[in-house]
Amino acid sequence: MYFAWAWSFQVGGRVIDALSTDAEDATFSLQGVPYESSAYQAKTPWVSKPDYEGPILIRGRRLDGKGTLRFYVAGPKPEEVLKLNAPSRTDSTHWSFWPSYIILSRPGCYGVQVDTLRGTDIVIFSATTGN
Repeated sequence: MYFAWAWSFQVGGRVIDALSTDAEDATFSLQGVPYESSAYQAKTPWVSKPDYEGPILIRGRRLDGKGTLRFYVAGPKPEEVLKLNAPSRTDSTHWSFWPSYIILSRPGCYGVQVDTLRGTDIVIFSATTGN
């Protein structure tokens, strides 16, 4: 499972590839991210490889203080949990893709956990208003 920020996402001072799983020392710049209804709304596509079929559960929270992390795909309001389902693929070139937004109430340290049938991945990142 991969995710890609539509804005500047950096690891160790370098911008990472949109489909990277490298997230050590990850810094996500909120500069240029739309700020509406008292929250940053970062466009965040989620992608899975063609060989994965099954449920995907994504959740997250702020780790260093007060603040929220929510997911928005469609509907009246952002949700605390994002539930996706990767369909069976017969063509090895067809990846699954889900457009979404991660809604952050303020800058800070956040964690996102992605659970699939293959295991759990955790991404910890710092959302900053600087470069």
